[in-house]
Amino acid sequence: MPKQAEEEEEKKTQEADVDEPGDAPSEAQLEEQQKERDPDEAVIADQAIHAYVSQVLDQVRPLMEDATDSFANYLQSANDNKVFDNGAFIDQAGQTFTQQMTAVFGGGGNPIIESIMPYFTGAIDQAMQSGDSADRFATHLGTACRDASWFLRDNIESVLANQWDQLRDLAYEGSTEFIPLLHQFGLPTTSFNAADISNPLIATADSYQQTIPQEKEEAAAKEGAVDEEKKELAEEEKDQVLESEEDKKLAV
Repeated sequence: MPKQAEEEEEKKTQEADVDEPGDAPSEAQLEEQQKERDPDEAVIADQAIHAYVSQVLDQVRPLMEDATDSFANYLQSANDNKVFDNGAFIDQAGQTFTQQMTAVFGGGGNPIIESIMPYFTGAIDQAMQSGDSADRFATHLGTACRDASWFLRDNIESVLANQWDQLRDLAYEGSTEFIPLLHQFGLPTTSFNAADISNPLIATADSYQQTIPQEKEEAAAKEGAVDEEKKELAEEEKDQVLESEEDKKLAV
């Protein structure tokens, strides 16, 4: 076959390879497809993402508030509930709460939990600094949950600014392929229940309350040891006074 004919045949083969239906589109082709999209499609895709986020949060918000209400009710009904009204317990309960909320929102490090964690840590820090009662602290946690969910509902696009184009591409033409990715970025599922949050908090309260009798016994033992030491010192001083008086008598 002449050389020119071979070159033409090779060129046709290369063109056929480029046009093969199974080949992945190039970056330039993707950019061109993006330009050709109807702007209204982007608006509809954005609306679909916002609508799904709002729907999930509307279901999750009452569960979080129920959990903190259950915790507050438990603290109020506990015997000698004043033992919980101190910074040590609030610190322990706060750590448990942030761990559970991190789990609910998909684990640490994702953009959604990072954006709302200040609502939770802020409520804990405020309770410790202001000396709030424990049940009032629990109520503040519920408020923090509500405020965090409202923040996400209204600002999800800015929270996921770095991921939004990817989500939007998956939401075009009514596709729901964006949903798994949203949960991967930290949007909670609705499969958990309020007990997933309240039970660990109540367990923390039970554990803390069980340490109180031991602390009281140790404090009483320490106080008794101090009293005994004072008594011994008083007797020694008394003996010294008697000896001193005896010495004076002998000297006279």
